[in-house]
Amino acid sequence: WHLVYGETQKMVTQLTEKTLNNTLLLKILNSEDTWDKQWAMDHLPLNTLLTPELEQALLANINDDDFSLAENTLQSIKPVYLGSKTLQLGLLDKFSSSSYNLKNSITFKLSEAPVLDPKLATSLATQLSHTNGELYINILNLFQKHRVYDEQVLNRIADLLSHQNRFISSKSYEFLRKVDISDGQWKEKLRRYESAKNQ
Repeated sequence: WHLVYGETQKMVTQLTEKTLNNTLLLKILNSEDTWDKQWAMDHLPLNTLLTPELEQALLANINDDDFSLAENTLQSIKPVYLGSKTLQLGLLDKFSSSSYNLKNSITFKLSEAPVLDPKLATSLATQLSHTNGELYINILNLFQKHRVYDEQVLNRIADLLSHQNRFISSKSYEFLRKVDISDGQWKEKLRRYESAKNQ
């Protein structure tokens, strides 16, 4: 029975691969079976953006109900897919409602984006005051990698120079002092921090 089942399964898989298109891929991704979902994720296109429907199907897998599936889904998202603004903002939405560990995984995935969407960067900056530890560092690293140096983001980070948690304030300082921009409201906050630090 195992041999017949194994050969039959192999044949079905080969036939599915030959006829695979976005419609069929979406149907398999929406399956209740985790193995089917994983198979579909393993067969996503390599070098093109996903359809909005495929993006939504992937995003639906990213939640804390099944952390393993969420991690596998994030791993299946190729850097080229992150050229999509809607996918980036979908991941931002997931970030806001996820656990600490999943937030970190989403942040790492966003670091693979060719360009970070400005709305996403601004929203992440507003959430910095509610983060700590490794996640705080990872978001700053994300900004640094993508050279996210717009005034609104820098001001949010500069506000945290006065954070009661010295780890947060010192990491904010390390980030800001590497920014090669000579003016802005954030720069004045940085000067005040340095002046107080040297007293």
